[in-house]
Amino acid sequence: MSDQVNILEMMGGDAGAALELVRLDSNETAIIPFTPSGERVSIHFCEETEIYGYVQCNGESCILCRVGKKKEERVLIPVYLPTIDTIGVLPVSPSLRPHALFPQLRPLLKAATLAVAFIKREGAKFTVSTRALPQDANGGEAVVKKFLGEREAGRVDLKSVYQVIGNDQLAAVAEISRLMELKGIKLS
Repeated sequence: MSDQVNILEMMGGDAGAALELVRLDSNETAIIPFTPSGERVSIHFCEETEIYGYVQCNGESCILCRVGKKKEERVLIPVYLPTIDTIGVLPVSPSLRPHALFPQLRPLLKAATLAVAFIKREGAKFTVSTRALPQDANGGEAVVKKFLGEREAGRVDLKSVYQVIGNDQLAAVAEISRLMELKGIKLS
């Protein structure tokens, strides 16, 4: 008996491409917004070694909320990433403060024609510059069309860019378990 397996068969056929989380930093990132339709998500940042990263909030009974981990709100906006020819998910804080990303994206999302946005972040300050999509540039029409069809069919979850960890698994992480003990929190 062979140990070879077909990973696609194990995953139930064509699992589709995973969505790319768009991470902004001091280098410009090129995006092409193509829809004003996004999803809201509540997330927590966990510094614990076993997790290290953002995790979706588990709602009213969330252990992370109960132990005092800050909950942050994001709006997840699908965008085309022309440099890697794929769809990405841009997490945007709903903040309207000066230099926030959300108000700077509004004109792009309302525009009747596609444009390329070049975004960079320095601390909490976002800079967005735009230019019309050059006539000979790939605007990702085929990739966007496929994505929109998959999303309409319910096969795309923008929130999947953030891990989901159940309360029981979170409670098994040593640091979180100790916080629960100190606060007198029991899993219900």
